[in-house]
This record gives sequence, structure tokens and C-alpha cells, in this order.
Amino acid sequence: MAACSPNPIDLCNLPRAGASSSELHTIVSTVLAIFGAIAFLVLVIAGFRYATSSGDPNTMTKAKDTIIYASVGLIVSMVAFVISAFVISNT
Repeated sequence: MAACSPNPIDLCNLPRAGASSSELHTIVSTVLAIFGAIAFLVLVIAGFRYATSSGDPNTMTKAKDTIIYASVGLIVSMVAFVISAFVISNT
């Protein structure tokens, strides 16, 4: 790390993580894997509700909305994993 210089923004006193990058990667990966698994489970349950809705428009709409939200959650967790892996590997 470069020596601290008198800048308007002092970056020398920022808090640092006490864990190593491999520990941080493990923790973040585990948390995001849990979020992804939950989103996938909700997606499967919503698909089952949609399939068993018997043509009821209200139930079908709720199931479609849940499928959309679970899909977005799954995508967000995958993107968060990629971003966090990139940041942790470059620290």
C-alpha cells in the first residue's frame, strides 16, 4: 500500500477487514448461495402454484408475480456473487 499523503480525503484511517480474502470469499459465497437457494425454492413453489391454479385468474396472477420476483432475486444473487468475487480477488 502506498504511503499516506496529505490529501483532502484521508484514506489511511479506513477500517480494514480482520479476515483474509479467502475467509471473506467463503463467507460471502455461503450467504449468497443460501439466498440463491431460497430464491430457487420460491421459484419452484410458485411454478407449482401456477400449474395447480386450475385457471383461476387471481391465483395465476399471484403465481406469475412470484415467479418474476423470485427470478429477479436469483439474478441479483448471482450478480452479487460475481461482483463480490471480483472485488475480493482484487484486494
